[in-house]
Amino acid sequence: MSVKKCLIFLFLVPIVLFILTVAVISTYVFLKPPDPKCVKFKSNFNSITNQMIEVDIIRLLGEDFQKNTNFFIGQYDLFEEIYSNAAKVKTDYSYIWYGMDDITYTIGFKNKRVVFKASGGT
Repeated sequence: MSVKKCLIFLFLVPIVLFILTVAVISTYVFLKPPDPKCVKFKSNFNSITNQMIEVDIIRLLGEDFQKNTNFFIGQYDLFEEIYSNAAKVKTDYSYIWYGMDDITYTIGFKNKRVVFKASGGT
């Protein structure tokens, strides 16, 4: 094998191995089955309707939330319309759950009843 071929081989092997490693990791990350807890939480969140009472929401979604006087679903960019709609409702407070799926779930309450809900990514 000539020196030129050896250099090309030594140069290409690490690149090919890197590409294969990235492909394998990407396949695992993007094709892994969703966490059953995330699926259940999202299903419960989607079942919530306006005027449900606070106690039922806590029972449905759990107590691992943050109470806030401001509406929040993560980043503002791309969610401007949701923030605008939340501001129109004028909630007393919001409960925020940070999902394992990198999604923020927020429910706004007025007089201890649901008046607004939304979810968004970070």
